[in-house]
Amino acid sequence: MSKFQIGEYINYKGKPHIVVTLTGEDGRVTLHPGDTNKKVRVGIHNAALSKVFRIAKVVNYQSRRYIVTKHGIIISVTTGKLCKWETGSKQRNEILSLGDIE
Repeated sequence: MSKFQIGEYINYKGKPHIVVTLTGEDGRVTLHPGDTNKKVRVGIHNAALSKVFRIAKVVNYQSRRYIVTKHGIIISVTTGKLCKWETGSKQRNEILSLGDIE
């Protein structure tokens, strides 16, 4: 069992990242910095990883999982990329409401 969870914030090389995927076979996590689409995959035993706090919420919307941060950032669990819908987008607003973000 991994020591990290999807949606959890962890420090990697001194910067906060969000855990997007966990791969049990090779003990790796995909991390997303939350502000760009530059993802990184690292081993869960990497000395540069440390837990920060859990704040992002994982929600289900139309059979897909998304990570929603308290700042209104939405990341697809499927692709690991930022979702860049327009501010007034119906999809964006519905996902944010599932994450209790207005």
